[in-house]
Amino acid sequence: MVSAREGDPAPPPWLAGRLAALSAPLGAPPAPAAGRLAPPQGWREGCDSLLAAQPGLRLYYEQRWMRLLSAAQERAPRLARVMGAWRFNHLALAHLRAAPPPAGGDLDEASAGLGAVARAALRRGLWAERGLAGEGPSLSALLERLPTAHVLAPAAPDLAPDLAPDLALAALRGAGAPTRLIEQALSVDEAAHRALAAPPPAPWAPDAALLARAPHLRLRWAPGVSLVREEWALVEWLDAAEGSGVSANAPAGGRALSEAPARPPALGGQRYWALSPAPEGLRRTTLDPLCAELLARWRRGEGWGEALVAMEARLSPDARGRWERGLPEWVACGARLGWWVGVEGG
Repeated sequence: MVSAREGDPAPPPWLAGRLAALSAPLGAPPAPAAGRLAPPQGWREGCDSLLAAQPGLRLYYEQRWMRLLSAAQERAPRLARVMGAWRFNHLALAHLRAAPPPAGGDLDEASAGLGAVARAALRRGLWAERGLAGEGPSLSALLERLPTAHVLAPAAPDLAPDLAPDLALAALRGAGAPTRLIEQALSVDEAAHRALAAPPPAPWAPDAALLARAPHLRLRWAPGVSLVREEWALVEWLDAAEGSGVSANAPAGGRALSEAPARPPALGGQRYWALSPAPEGLRRTTLDPLCAELLARWRRGEGWGEALVAMEARLSPDARGRWERGLPEWVACGARLGWWVGVEGG
């Protein structure tokens, strides 16, 4: 699909009518039927008789929707592997029902709101499964209280054929993965996508004298720089994976190994990363836990010096030596890699 450019002439009425007639059958999301994703019942309604009789219309329909699902998997490859392609596709369809695909040429933008849909469903599911009413706290707050929680698997082996509003939650339940793993896979995917979509930043060196005189000044972060925490080896997982999730149109088949849910190695603790844009694509930098906490404070908007004072006040004697040795190196590393582009709040 190619978006119209400014100044292009409007299509003639006969072509505009044909395009409108074509958009109706192509816009209805596929539904599970006999273990496959297929056009929903009555999907040709609204077509004129000539278009409805075209033998290639169904093939075009399926290819269009499989390409949209492929774009969603490419945007969130770790989540797609954790869930399995079949369940992930249902999550993507839940999002696409609420946010129709764009008319322009960038299919990647069709999945831009997928993370918000997934997090809202996870939060609602965790809260409701404990018999509690209302929206409940944020997903991150729930996961701190329920670190081993799962979104419980549904009783039925498949999803409702009418693609009900609970489709996103049903797809996430069917993955059978710990909720923390699902949320962390999504967070790493989003961070990687932001870094790959941002231009490589120019290095910026903090003015140490200025910052010493004005500890309230806040660092201004470069676009595409994210801090992530993982309890499974998600950041480097795809490097060692054989293939990635495919646009599965059935729960199993000739490529069942790549369609089945997968699990990255558990770390037995927490690991911290900074993901940032680079000329070669994505740069991944491992972080000392003290460095990660300091960067998180700066990211939340604490002043440069205020965060340092708060950190130093809570250091244990064992950690103080690591802090004093590491701090100059951490700041120099962030400046060299372009994590910041200036200061604000002066």
